[in-house]
Amino acid sequence: LSMGVRLPVTEHFLVRAFEAWIHTDDIGRALGLAVPPPPGEHLGRLVGLAVRILDGALGTEAPPVLFAIRGGQAWVLGSQSDPVAAELTLDPVDFCLLVGGRYAPDVVPRNATGDAAAVRNVLERAASLSWL
Repeated sequence: LSMGVRLPVTEHFLVRAFEAWIHTDDIGRALGLAVPPPPGEHLGRLVGLAVRILDGALGTEAPPVLFAIRGGQAWVLGSQSDPVAAELTLDPVDFCLLVGGRYAPDVVPRNATGDAAAVRNVLERAASLSWL
């Protein structure tokens, strides 16, 4: 189990990679050194894992939000039977930093339209997933 969710062994390695990157970034910031994000393919896998966990944490009763990663995929999070209440787009690195507890939900850079409460719910739930 990781973050209260049963994951395949391969995804446990992704969780460890996520942790290593976030903590390396912490050290870099403390030393004034820029730490690049993971390569695009790897970053995409980290985002995909975080989105799956976030969707499960939101559950099927949450107002549906079309969630997109800038330059990447989009998912409907929350209820699949109601019309989309809002749209939310984040940069992939910013999303990972939010999930990693390095951004507060009210300050993470984003583009959002629609129901502000539904957007806030997604952002707050994402930040609450911080396992780092």
